[in-house]
Amino acid sequence: MLGKCRIPAPFIMSRDRRACVNHQPQFFKEKIFHNIKPKPEHNDKDITPDFTNSKTSHANLLYFRWLAGRPKHIFSKRMGISFISSYHARDNLSVLKFHNKHMYRKRLSNFEKIPSPNLRTQKNKKFVLIALVVAYSVR
Repeated sequence: MLGKCRIPAPFIMSRDRRACVNHQPQFFKEKIFHNIKPKPEHNDKDITPDFTNSKTSHANLLYFRWLAGRPKHIFSKRMGISFISSYHARDNLSVLKFHNKHMYRKRLSNFEKIPSPNLRTQKNKKFVLIALVVAYSVR
């Protein structure tokens, strides 16, 4: 059925893959994403399997992380860094005297550089880390 339809395709992909507007759902189901690995199971204790991606869900997630005092460990192989992120509630003094308008503040701690075994990559990451330090020190 794909390719025999007479309706023009709005786009043509590599290897001459195309589909009209009527057949795009079928095209994306059958012709794309066959070589993608399945997503690994998420081990976050706060996120349940029925978690919906909405503002309310994320607000509740942050609240329960703050309530439990549980930090989030973050690492990036691409950037070569790892750190811990945690949320802290502001007190009345912070809100009234210093005019902070946000309920929570984010604290980043235990910053670590993860060196790459490749020397060329190490050199490139060094410049990226310097740029990061400069960008965050200006704020």
